[in-house]
Amino acid sequence: VAAWKALEDEDSSTELIDEVSQWLAGKDRLNSGYELERKHLAQVDADAFRNAFEGDLDPAQLLDLFKEAPKSTEIKLVEMRSGLRLDPSDVGVGISQVLPIVVGAVLPGGSVVAVEQPELHIHPAMQVALGDLFVESVAKRGMSFLIETHSEHLMLRLLRRIRQTTEGQLTAASVALKPDDVSVVYVQSSSKGVEMLPLPIDETGEFSTKWPRGFFDE
Repeated sequence: VAAWKALEDEDSSTELIDEVSQWLAGKDRLNSGYELERKHLAQVDADAFRNAFEGDLDPAQLLDLFKEAPKSTEIKLVEMRSGLRLDPSDVGVGISQVLPIVVGAVLPGGSVVAVEQPELHIHPAMQVALGDLFVESVAKRGMSFLIETHSEHLMLRLLRRIRQTTEGQLTAASVALKPDDVSVVYVQSSSKGVEMLPLPIDETGEFSTKWPRGFFDE
């Protein structure tokens, strides 16, 4: 809810809308096939508007008419192939779910963002791209993310970025990542209750200890 309010806020900059839209649509990002559009609307009485065009209102009165009109904000997702403008409720659950994550990651003034299973209902390629979203927000904005996930794709992207950073293979400094930037904790039940097992990562992007229950065998 907070993310949608941030997008609808008249005081929110167009840069926020543009950056969220770029993350949604970019081929090297989420590549969802949708762009974001925001319009601020004023509800003006049709007869008063008609009178303005017929010359019964001077410019000052017309300006007052717009100032006093009820205001609203419209957020649309634009399908890039067809140009069709859709409400968020008209697209798949994955898109409407991932958009608030993007907003939280790029919203100015953010510090800590908690996300529960960001991978739900989205394609593996988008899960991978979320990894870069988180890394870039850490690098550019100094943000921190507390993420509860079961996504192997997301985790593998973070490990890959660590390995590429160590080997100097990155073409974009915004996705540089070091082992100290990531803390992986495996949570499991035991006879003693809930156990939290830290899983250190080395500079080659590999776990220093085995992942419990056979995950990440490759």
